Amino acid sequence: MIHNLIKLYKENQVIEDPHYCKDLPLHKACPSSELCWQGREKDDKELDKYNGIHLPFIGPYYCNSPFRLAALGQNYHGYGGLLSAHHLFIDLINRLQKGYKTMHKGSTLFHRLAVYATLMIRSDWRIEGEDVFMGESRLVDSFEALADSLNHIVFLNAIKCSPHWERSEPTHPMFDNCPKKFLVKELEILSPKILLVLGKRTLDTIPKQNCKTVEKAEDSQSEIHQTELTNGPVVVFKVVHPAARNGGNAESIILNAAKLLRTPNVMEILQIGRRNTCF
Repeated sequence: MIHNLIKLYKENQVIEDPHYCKDLPLHKACPSSELCWQGREKDDKELDKYNGIHLPFIGPYYCNSPFRLAALGQNYHGYGGLLSAHHLFIDLINRLQKGYKTMHKGSTLFHRLAVYATLMIRSDWRIEGEDVFMGESRLVDSFEALADSLNHIVFLNAIKCSPHWERSEPTHPMFDNCPKKFLVKELEILSPKILLVLGKRTLDTIPKQNCKTVEKAEDSQSEIHQTELTNGPVVVFKVVHPAARNGGNAESIILNAAKLLRTPNVMEILQIGRRNTCF
């Protein structure tokens, strides 16, 4: 997988040196940079340091997982580089194992991602009243399980650039060009069976075919879709982006997402009830 990803980045001129594989500043090296960064300041030494392509984080158990769950974010905020996702998730897993909800990068965003991933790939959680539990603990506090779930997933971003302005919001041309240039091929290489998608704008970057909505949560913040990518059918679990403005109450969003995953239609599609998922 990594060999093919590196080959993709070399073909698009965003890394150099076949032995060292140094990432290049995307706002200068990417063939679409002039269009994507038109009218924006690119002569920025800090931007040069971090605005490089990143390899997806590939959990050690992803390739042999029956779920092959890929989590898709929008883009980094003031962060990047070839091994940035690897460093980020190693730190994230270590901090979760120590019982921390907040991370060095992304605040509680990645804790929420771990919660969603655990809901997707494990079946040994239950809904009690207005909360979700695993064993005697609330799911959001089941740090060992949350950390372990991340070892079974892939994480990547739809937009590779991390602009040096407020919230690193991508430009419209970035949304138009970047997924076509990188994401389509990355998904083909990674070949996920399930996509966990953070936010509606991120959902719109996926090259969907024959897409149909299966079910929506009560609050409409979470949705299940079935679609086809270039390498076959995929189940898409779209959730509200944890960093979204006015994203709503985290506990109620998680509860409604859990209820959505326990509806008969969704359970049948994901085959949750037939999996031995207590690892």
